[in-house]
Amino acid sequence: MSALSQRIGQPLYAYISPLEPGPYRSRYPYVFTGHVAYGDIGSVGMGDLFYTDEFWDDQVRKCRDWGCEGLMHDFLSNYWNTPAAVDVIDRYMKSMAKACQKYGLSIQYCMCFSNHVLETVENPAVISLQAIADHHPSASDGGCGSNLRSFIYSSLLYGALGLWPARDNIQTMNDADAYEDVLVANLSGGPIQLGHEIGKADLGLLRQTFREGDGLLLKPDRPLCPIDACFIDDHNLIACTQSRHPSGTWHYVLSLNIGNDQWQGGSFSPDDCGCDQDEYVLYNYRTGEISPIGRKEIYHCPDHVKSSYYVLAPLLGCPGTLIGDISKFVTMADQRICAIETDRYHLTFSLLAGGA
Repeated sequence: MSALSQRIGQPLYAYISPLEPGPYRSRYPYVFTGHVAYGDIGSVGMGDLFYTDEFWDDQVRKCRDWGCEGLMHDFLSNYWNTPAAVDVIDRYMKSMAKACQKYGLSIQYCMCFSNHVLETVENPAVISLQAIADHHPSASDGGCGSNLRSFIYSSLLYGALGLWPARDNIQTMNDADAYEDVLVANLSGGPIQLGHEIGKADLGLLRQTFREGDGLLLKPDRPLCPIDACFIDDHNLIACTQSRHPSGTWHYVLSLNIGNDQWQGGSFSPDDCGCDQDEYVLYNYRTGEISPIGRKEIYHCPDHVKSSYYVLAPLLGCPGTLIGDISKFVTMADQRICAIETDRYHLTFSLLAGGA
């Protein structure tokens, strides 16, 4: 693994799933929770549960030495047969996090339940989680489906706990909802986890998510979440997030068809999205159109489209405003645009580029 990391010039992320009985039994204390039987969730166990600090220190140290910068722990939903481990499961989670903090690795939880989400409060090494069940590509162009709805609503909790939600198995060539999948994943701030076959990726779409030169993901300040009005009537899903700078806050707004027959775009005002200035500039990401909009003014998104996406840019006290890098979904990401300064006649800013 270390040779692979050196050859590609990038760190690795280690994948961990339940362990079947093996040689570690002779070295560390464990609890056997049942055989791992992927697919038949009613009979799934976690195999051998090694819960001591010594086990996790050994495993994470090796991952660090192999060039890994994080761990992805999958199949945490395999708790159906773990009552026998009820007195050690907390040690299992905390020993893992303790070792990762010691060696500087982050953790992503996958296929987790609500108890795992709450566990992250005590385990700061956990920075991300798979936000919904495994994703499978959409075969037809008929709206984005309920899984994106669940993903965005769940992100309210994840963001409040300081977690970045991730969407797995994104396929940009053979998925009718590829554009929306990538856009939502990027606005949610978590890892963009691809599931392509070799040579089957829409690089133009993916380039809208990262900084050229070093591949750094350009993300907002918090995960994408529904506006308050969606909790009263969620027939149309409007969600937003933001990039905050000393000179102002830029808001990103997504109108998403979630599979209803009407394909109605819904509506929003800047006030719905948390904007606190009286006037903004609305930038339509797809069409490039720019228009002024007041804080309380209602904007009606177009009907009969799968999605529409907007940037709300604040007025900056000079003759113009700044939309940002419009080749990226998160146009004002703080790792792309910084040092914004204005006076009555001028607007200046710095553009951050990735290293070679």
